[in-house]
Amino acid sequence: MNIRNARNSALLLLVICLLSFAPTQAQDDEKAVKMKDLPEAVQATIREQSKGGAIRGISQEKRSGQTVYEVEFETDGRIRETLIDQAGKVVEIEDQITLGSLPSVVKAEIIKQAARGKLLLVASVNKTM
Repeated sequence: MNIRNARNSALLLLVICLLSFAPTQAQDDEKAVKMKDLPEAVQATIREQSKGGAIRGISQEKRSGQTVYEVEFETDGRIRETLIDQAGKVVEIEDQITLGSLPSVVKAEIIKQAARGKLLLVASVNKTM
């Protein structure tokens, strides 16, 4: 990984880390939902994505005017959040990762930026939209 890509990765991870410092607050339109109340395509995607993991929660929310479903899974002690659209397409996956798994330049930048706070979580976010 070259320095430029490492810095870009560090910035993305840093944003996620810094967001972890802020108190979490549910969006006004976010609500918990049950599997049986979801569109069949969303249910099928959740079943596919949850293989080997426990479903910790499902919520429905609006993002950019579109209804999406956020599902939190736990596998081997790690948390994964998957965002699914109404058609059952995975649009975003957020995986909890360890700081030690990052390239040294990325790790160093995150530690430097978080020096005044407490690092709560490091996550990798992949968007398919």
